Amino acid sequence: MSEKYSVLFMRDDTRVHRFRISPLWLKLLIWMQGILVLVASLGFYAGYTYWHRNESLQTERINLERELREMQVHLERLENVEQILQSNDPEDLQVLLGTMSVEDSSKEKSTLDLGALLATEDSQLVSIENIALKETDSSTLSLSFDLNNLDTTKSVDGEALISLVTRDGQLVSVSADSKDLKFLISRFKKVVAALPMPENTTLKDVYALRIVINSGGKTVLRDVLPVESILQ
Repeated sequence: MSEKYSVLFMRDDTRVHRFRISPLWLKLLIWMQGILVLVASLGFYAGYTYWHRNESLQTERINLERELREMQVHLERLENVEQILQSNDPEDLQVLLGTMSVEDSSKEKSTLDLGALLATEDSQLVSIENIALKETDSSTLSLSFDLNNLDTTKSVDGEALISLVTRDGQLVSVSADSKDLKFLISRFKKVVAALPMPENTTLKDVYALRIVINSGGKTVLRDVLPVESILQ
């Protein structure tokens, strides 16, 4: 006969109740109680952890909503600036840049002359046509244009200088290979040059391309072309 434990339940006003239980069931009962305590502890820990994580997510969501509202306001301002820049109106551009705030008031402010920045010049000695600009990669632009000699009775030699007009009104020189931009023509030349983007400048930052043709120690042609009109 297998060994069993006797469990007695006694009260003063009733008779004694006795139950017989095997050691296996007693051990299972103890293990089940331990498991229940463990599961309850894990449930409490999981509940606290998820509650704390939910609080963190709520705080993060509120911060993101605030940043989103600020970015929307900033985007609306940039869209207004973009519309003014696309209008290519020097007076509007002068008003826009005149109202731009400077973050560090201790820095010396430079006077921006949009008239000189966007001015064109043509001595009717040469002309440029079929201007095309392509973005070969994030750091290089490809520029091509036809350079024509308008006085076919003599040859013209010189060099083309390329600059970028940024959307914040800065004129940035491009250090292209001078061999690609120097010329000696009697009638016509196809100019093709690779333009490395200046440091910390992307194509989105560029408003216009300025081409200056120098010959005989003086400027014979200067033209400013919005990037959107020549980008391919």
